[in-house]
Amino acid sequence: MKPVLISIVLFFSLSSLAMDMSECKKRSAQADQLSSQGKKDEALELAVKVVNSCKPAPYNALMVAGKKTLHHLKNPEESLKYFNQAIAQGPEYYMGYLNASAAYMGLEKYDKAIELAKKAVEKAKSKNDKLKGRYNLGLAYFKKAAPNNDKENYTLGYEEFKQTVSSRLFKTTSHYFMALYEEVILHDEAKARANYTEACKGRHQASCQTLPVLTARMAPYKKSNYKPAGDFNSLNLTQLSNEMKECYKAKYNMEDGIAERTVASITGSFQTMDDQQKKKMYISTLNSIGCK
Repeated sequence: MKPVLISIVLFFSLSSLAMDMSECKKRSAQADQLSSQGKKDEALELAVKVVNSCKPAPYNALMVAGKKTLHHLKNPEESLKYFNQAIAQGPEYYMGYLNASAAYMGLEKYDKAIELAKKAVEKAKSKNDKLKGRYNLGLAYFKKAAPNNDKENYTLGYEEFKQTVSSRLFKTTSHYFMALYEEVILHDEAKARANYTEACKGRHQASCQTLPVLTARMAPYKKSNYKPAGDFNSLNLTQLSNEMKECYKAKYNMEDGIAERTVASITGSFQTMDDQQKKKMYISTLNSIGCK
């Protein structure tokens, strides 16, 4: 009877273990789904519960817990606990290295961030996944360069962004970082303007705001190119917005869409004001850029 009893106990123990592992995977998938739905708190809570309850923790649960801790809770040091577990558990996967590099950037440990971003590029299989690593690498080089305006690291970052600009995911911000380099390091304002323009097309606010300033430095506007529709005080808010767009088009040689996005990026801060305050800000801005 004893061998039979042992077999029965062993059978139920193994069945229970299999159920536990199955439940871990199921809950890990649920956490992943909650994350993709933008339910950050719920995703993080479930992912942490899975990580604490399941040994070894599912890779996806570690990724969700780490990313939400990093980006939602803004706690890069805590997030590394999850990313380091993921790297130890799946050293052949690039995602652990990629996210750990972002966490080290948050801690301002840029050499470590660069090392891990390179590892992510090495481990990634597809071109798009490699570009994710290269984008982090470019960011890390730029962040390392910033305190001392270090040309060498800026140049290394620029070379990465020249590659990631081909990615739909990173196109807009890559154009922006390339423009910064061309303006500040290369002093090539024509190239910088071209990249700021592309970034502005992608609705990058800082690029849209930089364009008129840079263009004015390159070729000061001609007053003869623009004539106000009338006294600004007599215009309503819609007319003032259109007036600003037409002024930018004429004085700064902007395309219609770029001028429209530039106006939107500047006037976005007016939205909390009442109509009278908005009007004052429109008129003040129009006057400051020479639209008289």
